Amino acid sequence: MQDKIKIIPLGGQDETAKNMIVIEINDDIFVIDAGAKYPDKTMHGIDYLIPRFDYLYENKDKVRAYIILRGHDTTFGALPFIYSSVPAPIYCTDITRIFIEYFLLKNKLKVNFDYKIKDTSADFEIAGRRIRFFPTCTNMAHSIGVAISTSEGNVVVMDDFVIDNNSDKGYLTSSKMLSSVTEEDTLLLMLDSSFSDRPGFSNPTYKIVPQLERAFKDAQGRIFIVLNDLDLYNTEMIFKLGYKLGRKIFPFDDGAKQKYLKITEVYNPGLPKNAFMSLDDINRIPPQNVLVVLPSYGQNIYHKISLLAQGQSEDKRLKIVPSDTFILGIQKSNTNETILTNTIDELYHTNCKIIYFDKKQFIRMHPSQEDLKTMLALFSPKHFLPINASYTNLLNSARLAVDMGIGLNHMNVFVMDNGMILDLKKTGSRLLPSKVESGDLLVDGKRVGQEDSSLISERNIMGEDGVVILAAGVSKSAKKIVLGPDIQTRGLIFVKESEALLKEINKVFTVTLEEGLKNNFSLNVIKDNICDIVFKTIRRHTLKSPLIIPHIEVLD
Repeated sequence: MQDKIKIIPLGGQDETAKNMIVIEINDDIFVIDAGAKYPDKTMHGIDYLIPRFDYLYENKDKVRAYIILRGHDTTFGALPFIYSSVPAPIYCTDITRIFIEYFLLKNKLKVNFDYKIKDTSADFEIAGRRIRFFPTCTNMAHSIGVAISTSEGNVVVMDDFVIDNNSDKGYLTSSKMLSSVTEEDTLLLMLDSSFSDRPGFSNPTYKIVPQLERAFKDAQGRIFIVLNDLDLYNTEMIFKLGYKLGRKIFPFDDGAKQKYLKITEVYNPGLPKNAFMSLDDINRIPPQNVLVVLPSYGQNIYHKISLLAQGQSEDKRLKIVPSDTFILGIQKSNTNETILTNTIDELYHTNCKIIYFDKKQFIRMHPSQEDLKTMLALFSPKHFLPINASYTNLLNSARLAVDMGIGLNHMNVFVMDNGMILDLKKTGSRLLPSKVESGDLLVDGKRVGQEDSSLISERNIMGEDGVVILAAGVSKSAKKIVLGPDIQTRGLIFVKESEALLKEINKVFTVTLEEGLKNNFSLNVIKDNICDIVFKTIRRHTLKSPLIIPHIEVLD
């Protein structure tokens, strides 16, 4: 019987994170990745963005599995916020599980996932359908691609990967396993395409160690290094370099240390357990033998660096001194550019030696054009779908595939937005005119909700121009103020005559409130009038546009 197959991206299309692809075969749904992304600087108070999962919720009885391809929050960050509504077993490798659990720890979340831990070359069944994993080379150990069998051929998904036959243990692509998958018909190949505008291969530009070895050898004092916590490859290489040069590794927090120790238990990266030490021991180790590693996880890392630079770290044993070397192994992006620049500026005040990278010095482990062409040639798919990239790079990847001359053309190469539906067949595949709900859900702490433009706007105003809170207790029967008024400001920088301005705000607040009471206006009308006149007063004096919050309490 011919399988009925639908492919529905819910995240990752025309964006660089928040990966999620629904593969629906007959009455079974397989969810490939369930990722999150960080908000931009305009979204104050929001921790993560995750894909809308209305379609999964409406069809939760069909969801057979979440298959997580690697240990990165772009692939699993949405799981804790989706799982209770749409539960299903989570298939992943051992290293990926460690990073999922660390994500829960860092975000103070408690979720009891039903894990099904598999080897990187596992061959097994879900709901009676053959599933095969094959190891891929990326910046996370034990990353995988997946092939799902159908009556029409395999549906294959590969997230981040590079072609590198000389990589280290845990990061190698298995030629044997890859060959066994590519020998069979590939109905659809989906490839990460976020670097499809880059010519050549990504290898070896993703390797940070060759650019740091001289700095490590020249450092006379302690070395502090900030590393992308989800770039396990370069983190591991830095550990090995430091250990080779006689330095003990001091993870900045105990959670990170426990995570690294668990990783060494799963597979041996060539580091003994005693290579890692607690900060309790840092003062008994000579400075030239100290390597302090600060894992970069979200925006909080910049606050930690600033406190270190100011000598106000939560750990009083650590203070940056001129003999230290501070290496920032993280790059500027749209979400961190301003805060990273300010952090570097703070570090320069300590007179320590500072090393940091720009995007031209090394790139992440995404496939460049020759990496993509290699996989397209190996699989020779009947259909191709670029994934996990900006729209420009989805198009670049599609053109690249068509230009290879391997039978791909505008009839079997698809560029899709989130929510679009691909009706996949051996012949006659097409994009359906209907779409499923897609977009962003906002995660604020443990709360998840749809985007509220008014709420985001208010938070932006508070973040940029501050907030003014006006409070008073009134007697409606006496039509007068009986308590207050009280004025509080947060984040509002006044001009020199701030005292005079506060007096004027107090005056217009009082007059407007009393007039409203005398004229028997409703509280809502009074509050609207207060907001309007106080806003205009502040705007006239400061050119600021703060959020005005009146709180009027009726006491009788």
